[in-house]
Amino acid sequence: MGKKQVLVVDDDHEIFALIREKLGNDYEFYHVMSCSEVIPFLKKKKMDLIVLDNHLPDGMGTHLGRDIKSSADLSKIPIIMLTKNAQTSNKVLAFENGVSDYLTKPFDTMELMMRIKTIFRDISTYSGVETKISLEDLVIDMDRFQVSFKGEEGNVETIELTMKEIKLLWLLVKNMDNVLTREDILNQIWENDFNITYRTIDQHISKLRKKIKKSIYHIKTVHGIGYCFTLNQKRFGLVG
Repeated sequence: MGKKQVLVVDDDHEIFALIREKLGNDYEFYHVMSCSEVIPFLKKKKMDLIVLDNHLPDGMGTHLGRDIKSSADLSKIPIIMLTKNAQTSNKVLAFENGVSDYLTKPFDTMELMMRIKTIFRDISTYSGVETKISLEDLVIDMDRFQVSFKGEEGNVETIELTMKEIKLLWLLVKNMDNVLTREDILNQIWENDFNITYRTIDQHISKLRKKIKKSIYHIKTVHGIGYCFTLNQKRFGLVG
């Protein structure tokens, strides 16, 4: 099997040279320097991962990440965001626009290596094991990293989720009717990222709720403890 293909999007030649020098034995790296080059490049050459600077000469990486995740052909490519801005609000914005991970400049190349390995491990985790869960109106397919909603009339529509959201939904559904604490979620979804806060988890839960709001299932808040994926009893008049 050949090396994984990684596209580095950064207008700093030194950053790219450093990444390629330190990690080039493990991955095949490619380089572009602007937002406008990225999508045409991705349509010509298949990439397994994108390392994306948030501040580029012709635009913001968060906006480019959103455009990539909006493309049916490109939406499954994981993105690691590089930025000098360590504020939580900027991290949340990046995750909301489909970023899989977030690394603050200046960074250690070994930390970048760890995060790349974690993403590829997450993808390979679902190879050779149970990879699909079918509920009454939701189907979660981890081979394709896709979630589908089945309507009452039999129509099926794809729900656009980021990789983190799909992993979070998978974890919740696998533990249906059981309460997961924020610590449980943090350890299983963001296990190596010590910068992630409970607020980040809450933001992901809030966005995921909106995306599956048509389902007969929902994510219930268990105040002071965490979250539980369960049947939405209010929709059936079972609770007041």
